[in-house]
Amino acid sequence: MDHRQDTISATAPTLPSSTGSTSGGLLVGCAAGFSGDRTDAARPVVDTLIRLGGPAVLIFETLAERTLALAQLARQRDPEAGYEPLLDEMLRPVLADCLAHRIPIVGNFGAANPPAAARRVAAIAAELGLRPPVVAVVAGDALVSPAQRALLSAALAQEGPPLPEGAIASANVYLGAEGIADALRQGADVVVTGRVADPSLTVGPALAHFGWAPDDWDRLAGATMAGHLLECGAQVCGGYYADPGFKEVPDLSRVGFPIARIDADGACTIFKADGTGGCLDVHTVKEQLLYELHDPAAYLTPDVIADISAATVTPVGPDAVRLAGVRGHPRPASLKANVFYANGWLAEGEISYAGPGAEARARLAGEVLRARLDTRDRQGPLRIDLIGVMSVLGDDAGDALRRRAAGDASDVRLRVAANHPDRAGADRLTREVTALYTCGPAGGGGVRTNLRPRLGLRSCLFPREQAPATVTLSSVGSEGGWGRNGAWGSRRDPPCPVEGPRLADRPAFAEAASIAAPLTPLVPPPPTRQIQLRAAAHGRTGDKGDRSNISVIAWHPALYPLLVEQLTEEAVARQFASRRPTRVTRYLMPRLGAINFVLDGVLDGGVNDALNLDSHGKALSFVVLAMPLTVPEPLLPWLRGPGMDHNETMETHR
Repeated sequence: MDHRQDTISATAPTLPSSTGSTSGGLLVGCAAGFSGDRTDAARPVVDTLIRLGGPAVLIFETLAERTLALAQLARQRDPEAGYEPLLDEMLRPVLADCLAHRIPIVGNFGAANPPAAARRVAAIAAELGLRPPVVAVVAGDALVSPAQRALLSAALAQEGPPLPEGAIASANVYLGAEGIADALRQGADVVVTGRVADPSLTVGPALAHFGWAPDDWDRLAGATMAGHLLECGAQVCGGYYADPGFKEVPDLSRVGFPIARIDADGACTIFKADGTGGCLDVHTVKEQLLYELHDPAAYLTPDVIADISAATVTPVGPDAVRLAGVRGHPRPASLKANVFYANGWLAEGEISYAGPGAEARARLAGEVLRARLDTRDRQGPLRIDLIGVMSVLGDDAGDALRRRAAGDASDVRLRVAANHPDRAGADRLTREVTALYTCGPAGGGGVRTNLRPRLGLRSCLFPREQAPATVTLSSVGSEGGWGRNGAWGSRRDPPCPVEGPRLADRPAFAEAASIAAPLTPLVPPPPTRQIQLRAAAHGRTGDKGDRSNISVIAWHPALYPLLVEQLTEEAVARQFASRRPTRVTRYLMPRLGAINFVLDGVLDGGVNDALNLDSHGKALSFVVLAMPLTVPEPLLPWLRGPGMDHNETMETHR
């Protein structure tokens, strides 16, 4: 189905002379985008917040779906574990300055054990000789009471078969922003949460600062999308973006982390920390804006349903972009719940073959393992990868590898993987891979095996009123509450870090606007070139369960109509034939010059079930970007990539 929002041309909008009010804004800096992120990211972010002055918050987003389940298992082994293991390294470099400058810290680094994380924060402050911080714990996400488990069982029964007794490792709902806002209003210096929606880490401080009503949907939606841009850390600043020859990112080894200036109307300006590498422009912002979104008009969160179908993304200065025009709709009546459960064992084994005949020997080793391993020992297929020939782009069933003709690759690593209901069957796989040293083809070496318990995931809806957020503070804030009526000492309202001239005054953008207008058909039609889509567009892959979303964003507005015409749902489905998508849905966003494709059933069950090395499907955007695109020659100047100015690199059709 084709979801067309409107037919407005994807020209760049006109930028007002000021990017927003110079008073009353809120700065939100992000210092982590996942558990295990760089621990030196916070320092330049905090330094920038201090330099700019005014109300500011530092957030840490460290909690992915599976991270929480693993944290719950850690807590079962040790009652004082189960929170972010890098908490000390993240907070120690900046805690003193955040306390001194009244920059509250908000993080979901509490994971499965927010109270223990709160105790650790207090201990860090004591070890550093700092005043005792007011630490708030936002809880209520864990579904542990008998009444909650009964409701959960009923909800899961509507979605599929019941789970075995005692199989649940963790069950959590995604809480919203209200608990965070309440903690800040009560004077918390540090707010520790478990499972909250990622954007809520930003929406909570905005609620507290601006005093918005909980049903001020447009403003909440604007702050939600600001949080969405921040939540993956460096991704919006050029991290996870570079593609040499097409997308250059300066000083990537020092890529910066983002800061958003949120205005009272919910619009935001996003920029990166001072003195850091990377780049932040409309292209990096659009990729992150569409990351893990499905329907752009209905991004569901616990706080609001955000609609970016009419949003605008505008450059306002070096490494600074303004997002405006986000609309909001009433929040969902229910909360999303994730339930992780024990789901057997994953076994993996690898061995390398090199030199003449390496690929043939690796294929033979795979056949030996398939013959030796009993199908009754495992759940699902035995996955066989030939790294260097076919691996990440293959499927668990092996159809793509079987269809690929045998070649003469001279450096191949065989990988096999399978899920098993018990450890004994998993052990047999690792032993058989090791036995290839003496019982397999010639020249195999470098065996590595891995064995670990596997967690399955089921999701359902849970009644909101049955999972209220609770807030517990270590003490009452001595300086009063933070936010609209709170004390700020000598801190002043933050200036917008950058301002730029009206966009129409910039020659490059004025020219772009005129080119994006409908072209008068030429008779005869101009010559065309067939290129790889990668030269005309860029994009990123996101995943939720067994569903992948892939954005395709035109490098220039004039190229967008070609994408709409040629990148149909049917064409994308053909491109992913080996993945057997059950459905492909296309969403058009002409204001952003973008298309969002949602592909169901292409991840072999998703990150918690798939055997793929890339179980998130991160590489799938390049499957789309490899598609052919026919481009009229007058539009060739807007293409990117090596050889785009050399005719011999592209086929010409007349």
